[in-house]
Amino acid sequence: MSSEPRGSDRPGAGARRARKCLWLAVGVSPYALLLASVVVGLQRSVAPPVGGVVVAALALMVGGLNFYLSVVRWLLFRLRHGTVDGYKHVSGFPAVGTFLVTVAALLDFGSLPFALLGLATLALDTGGLPWFAVAMWRDASLRES
Repeated sequence: MSSEPRGSDRPGAGARRARKCLWLAVGVSPYALLLASVVVGLQRSVAPPVGGVVVAALALMVGGLNFYLSVVRWLLFRLRHGTVDGYKHVSGFPAVGTFLVTVAALLDFGSLPFALLGLATLALDTGGLPWFAVAMWRDASLRES
């Protein structure tokens, strides 16, 4: 039997748990805002303002670009070359899509179509804060002190 501390007995376990909770809150908060907008949208119909439509369109474009750069481009390279050796990762616009979706959700709060579009955009935007929170949750090296 090992004498090494396990689980919550390890030094710094409380700080790591607090960081995990923080990243979980950061990742879930845009979804919570949009789900609240869906609930309000189901109860009453709200016409979205023009500014919200423009911001939602920008968020969708940024999310689509981030998805292309992180998923589609990698798959195309792999299909063309048969391997990912020599592939150079290109970063999109991290957190910009999440910021734009949040602004659009605040401008369009209660509009069911835009709330659903925002949820789809967050799922598509691999450079967004929810995806970063997933990476922080899963990658132990990013959480270590």
